[in-house]
Amino acid sequence: TWKYVLQNESLWTHNTSYYVWSMATDLPGNVQSNFVVGTSSNLFTYDIQFPTATITLPVTGNYYNNLPTISGTALDETQAGRVASVTWSMKETTSGMYYNGTSSFSASSEQFQNLTEAGVGNQVWFSTTPLMQSGLNYTVHFVATDLANNAQPLNVGANQIAFTFDISSPTTRVSLPSNTSSYSTISIAGTAADNTGNAGISKVEVAILVDTGVWYNGANNFNQLGETFFTVTQNPNWLSWSVPGVVFTSGHTYTIKSRGTDKAGNVETNFVVSQNTNTFVFDNTPPQVAVTLPSLPRYS
Repeated sequence: TWKYVLQNESLWTHNTSYYVWSMATDLPGNVQSNFVVGTSSNLFTYDIQFPTATITLPVTGNYYNNLPTISGTALDETQAGRVASVTWSMKETTSGMYYNGTSSFSASSEQFQNLTEAGVGNQVWFSTTPLMQSGLNYTVHFVATDLANNAQPLNVGANQIAFTFDISSPTTRVSLPSNTSSYSTISIAGTAADNTGNAGISKVEVAILVDTGVWYNGANNFNQLGETFFTVTQNPNWLSWSVPGVVFTSGHTYTIKSRGTDKAGNVETNFVVSQNTNTFVFDNTPPQVAVTLPSLPRYS
């Protein structure tokens, strides 16, 4: 065997291809004249720049109720074919525990798993996701490595992002009007909560039914034949909500239902009386009284 150690590596230029030949001369002076590719002549590329992987799914800051795969793209010098591998890790953000590669988030240090290339020379890489718990935030990290073994460093927002997994629907409560009560003046208000925190709530809607069998249209009239939900007014961070401007007719019974939708797309579907479904009577007509005794003419 033989080797030659270069004394000045500045001779090389990044992303440049070079040919190298070796030529032997024996003791009688015979000089090699045949240079076989892969044996006595080789082509190589000098590369000191790392490749870049970008996570495309999940999207940073998003909420998901279904995430069967994670995926992204990887390029090296704009070429997909120069990427040798892409690996991923996932961490429960709050606990700081990493997916162990088999069944659970029980590893105390970062554990990397292989992504699959979507075809030879394809820039897309993907993997199935591990079992995640509802309501938790997760951090995903991709690392691309090129053919020269340059590994991508951490770049938050590009090859490391955080998202929330949530399969539980939010819950709402109608606080005003209360169930089975009567009112001469009325305000509609309530609260909302989500297992990811109120920041995970997307919207709250209500539907109002009058005893004549029609629903409020969300604007100015009770004229909808089917159940009609409309969006309420949000107070800061969904700590409370209200419905202004609904005109009620005296002497009628109304039913109000509320439902929440979170940012993962989970919709509240369980309606419970005295929680998110209340019935009340609106009556602002003063009562009438009549004197029956004594009657006219007056008695002495």
